[in-house]
Amino acid sequence: RELKKLKDQEHEQLMEAARLESERREKEQAEFDKLKQKYEKLYPKLVENEALKAILDGKVLSGEFLKPTDPAFELEVAPHGRHVQLLADLMALLGLEIATDHDGAAELE
Repeated sequence: RELKKLKDQEHEQLMEAARLESERREKEQAEFDKLKQKYEKLYPKLVENEALKAILDGKVLSGEFLKPTDPAFELEVAPHGRHVQLLADLMALLGLEIATDHDGAAELE
């Protein structure tokens, strides 16, 4: 009788552990799906942005405000604009903490 009681308790514990693990996996999958959906919405904006294309082609985003007469002006993209916000949105999506005056300008939500 005591052995049966122990087996029943063990079975209940195993069932509870399995239920909790299933809930954890479902929650994790939902979080992944949400992040994937946000990325799928952001990605086209990233690849279509001309300033980001210029960075991929070798231009620099240094954050400096250069005048058109500065020697490095042609080698840099502007330190402000849509491309900066898109990069900030991507970094936030990746879980990096960013300092910005306007959150979510790329409208990820």
